[in-house]
Amino acid sequence: MTDTTGSLSVYVISNGWHTGLVLPRGHVSSEIWPEQGELAPAPFLEVGWGDREAYVADRITVRLALGAALGSTSAALQVAGLDTLPTERGREIEVAELRLTPRGFDDLSRFISKSYARDGTGHTIQLARGYTDNSAFYLATGRYHLFNTCNTWTAKALRAAGCPLVAALTLTASQLMDQALSVCKGSRLDGM
Repeated sequence: MTDTTGSLSVYVISNGWHTGLVLPRGHVSSEIWPEQGELAPAPFLEVGWGDREAYVADRITVRLALGAALGSTSAALQVAGLDTLPTERGREIEVAELRLTPRGFDDLSRFISKSYARDGTGHTIQLARGYTDNSAFYLATGRYHLFNTCNTWTAKALRAAGCPLVAALTLTASQLMDQALSVCKGSRLDGM
């Protein structure tokens, strides 16, 4: 996770439609991203952003997809504790490893922390249990729409970390992965 130059690994993941990030939890500062402490211990943290109604749903329907693209009113973050990287769990997923400076890694963690919406007392707003036992959905900042997707959010997060991605050019998962691999000099970890 840390090489001899001091850079830290961050992983961009894609299922072909949705993208997110995986961070080695041991390098995440609890002062910068304190909300990650709400999950049980795990070596990795996976985070993704999307339309609240569609993302939290058990199954995406055409109605939910159209509602997200054209009329979303709020967004959600899903944060999950992982025991292994997605490539090691046999998931059908594309993974790119990016190397960040320690400052870039902290800036990425800060961006994620600022993506949580908060109640009047400053606390996060948990919406539902996530897709796994060690995950949860939280109300998020921003509004999902056709030109501000999960892929755009991931690009903005990486841009905050110092990768010169163009968020406006990352509407699809493949656009995000192409930029992450070329502009951020990432390396593919799987055979997809």
